[in-house]
Amino acid sequence: MAVHREQGSGLREDTYHRSLSNHLSDASISFKTEKLYSVYDDSDQERLVGYYIPDFVVEGKVIVEIKAIQGLEIRHLAQIISYLAVSRLPVGLSSNFREQSVRYLRVFPHQKVIDHLLNHQWLFIPEWLKNKGTKE
Repeated sequence: MAVHREQGSGLREDTYHRSLSNHLSDASISFKTEKLYSVYDDSDQERLVGYYIPDFVVEGKVIVEIKAIQGLEIRHLAQIISYLAVSRLPVGLSSNFREQSVRYLRVFPHQKVIDHLLNHQWLFIPEWLKNKGTKE
């Protein structure tokens, strides 16, 4: 909320991202930004299909996803649920900075969150993985 008070609404998401990083650092709160979580399409974890990359992992316990959009939608909830499924973390937080006052959504995963492990909408596939298996 401090970031929104200082920055206001209407800026780009990456501006809020940098500002939140600064605030967390200043408060000596441990976090990782854009941590890669590997996603596999099999239970043996032999076939990597891409990565989920949440904006922040705070204190090794909370996935934080920031937005600067007109309104949070059900697909943004699905994004957090997917991140929670692959990270196995206990709580997620989606914050929208575009509105007049910051809006947030706390997400606590259901016991069957593993069912949401592979959501292709939020999957990042690097070029080297896209080309894997193609003839050179």
